[in-house]
Amino acid sequence: MLNEIKEYEEYTLPIEFLSDVENPRLKFFTLIKKTFSGLERALTIIARHCISNETDEINEEKIKANLRAWIGFEVIDGKNNIIAENPNGWLNNYIRKVFLEKYLQECRHKCADFDKLVNISSTDSIDDLMTKKESIPKFGSDKDLSLNVGRVKYVITTLYDLRYRAKLFENPMFDPENKKMTASKTGNNFKQITYDLILANAFNLGKLKRYYLICKDEPFQKVINKKSKVVKLKPADEDLILKIVSTYLLQQLNSSSNQEYVYINQMEICNWLLEKANPDKFELEKYKIYSPEEKIFYESIVGGNVKKIKIHSDFIKNFKIVEEHEFDISENQGRIFFSDSGANFYLEKNKRYE
Repeated sequence: MLNEIKEYEEYTLPIEFLSDVENPRLKFFTLIKKTFSGLERALTIIARHCISNETDEINEEKIKANLRAWIGFEVIDGKNNIIAENPNGWLNNYIRKVFLEKYLQECRHKCADFDKLVNISSTDSIDDLMTKKESIPKFGSDKDLSLNVGRVKYVITTLYDLRYRAKLFENPMFDPENKKMTASKTGNNFKQITYDLILANAFNLGKLKRYYLICKDEPFQKVINKKSKVVKLKPADEDLILKIVSTYLLQQLNSSSNQEYVYINQMEICNWLLEKANPDKFELEKYKIYSPEEKIFYESIVGGNVKKIKIHSDFIKNFKIVEEHEFDISENQGRIFFSDSGANFYLEKNKRYE
């Protein structure tokens, strides 16, 4: 979020280390259950890194080839739906190692005879996985085992769907008559992911950067959770608020207009959170400034998981986003600053007082 260079490193972690990821950036709740939510941002980060490394004229086809290799699927013959699977594709391996192997291990732990009853391996081909998925018993008598079996099925379906979507990613942003393509009505985002769209976003945002979130004072002294009538917020509440504030200010920073409302994809925010995949269903209007009690967040639904959000002026005025080269710790003068070190850290845990 703030450290985009660190984020790129998390999206390209060597395959042999993927099974050791404790808190994956792309979550089961978002990537698997919520139909590839967060994937658009990940692809944009990869494309922006490619742009950063180009010394000569930028080669768009080369960047698209890198995106295909990262996903792990390339369309050989779109008309006949011939799509080649790259065994070294990062996202393909990520889904297999971080999710499929993890939940298969959980099933084996819960049922000693699982491998005898279900002959599935995380290295099986996608077609074999789909065939074997249909023969998995329900294990209805064991709630935990049944839950993990359900997750295994979700992951297998996701791999199958990712192969299909590799074809959709090749769609042009504009049709031959130069009309913008109709936005997808399915999935999690309010627009269909295409490589053209990813490249457009990447060119707009430019090279990867490191940012800091700076605050004049302790930001939660006068904030309450009105719904639970608790004055002191939990770390998960503070984590959510700080990451929405960061997203809000980053969008304003990259916008040419002085907009009060910004678009926020709730599922992308979830990829940055540590404790709750879906924190209280994003009931942001429960957070209030104490005395007078006024809402911090004002929101309206745009579509799917995307909301338009405005932040109370008295709260947001305490924060500022700066790039790394603009920030001098020695001149911080008592302010608090937050630096995001990746998915394994709260912004709150990462704060420093100078």
